[in-house]
Amino acid sequence: MKEIPSRFIGRAEELKDLLAISRREGAQFLIGYGRRRVGKTTLLLQWGARGNMPTVYWPIARANAARLRQELAQAVWRTLSPGTTPPTFDTWEGLFENIVVLASGRRILLIMDEFP
Repeated sequence: MKEIPSRFIGRAEELKDLLAISRREGAQFLIGYGRRRVGKTTLLLQWGARGNMPTVYWPIARANAARLRQELAQAVWRTLSPGTTPPTFDTWEGLFENIVVLASGRRILLIMDEFP
C-alpha cells in the first residue's frame, strides 16, 4: 500500500466531489488523468482514507496479461482477504467477477495507477 502523505493541500473541492460519488448507489467507474506529479494518486488515496473504504492500490507495470492479472489479484487479496493467496485467473472477466464476490457487497476503491 502506498503511504498517504500527512500534508494534503489545495484539493478540498475535488475530495468533496469524490466523497459525494462514493455515496451513490451502485458501482462507479472514474478515470483520472492529467500532467505528472500534480497529486492525482494522493487525491485518490485520501478519498479512500477519508471515505472509510478499503482501498486497493495497484501500480501497473509493463508485463504480459497473465502477469498483470496475477499482480492485480495479489493487490486485491492483500487488502480484502489478508493472509490468503489468490487463485490464478485465465481471463480478466474471471478476475473481476471474483473481486466482486470477494468485496461481498462492501464499497471498495480500486486504484489502477499509471494505466498504459
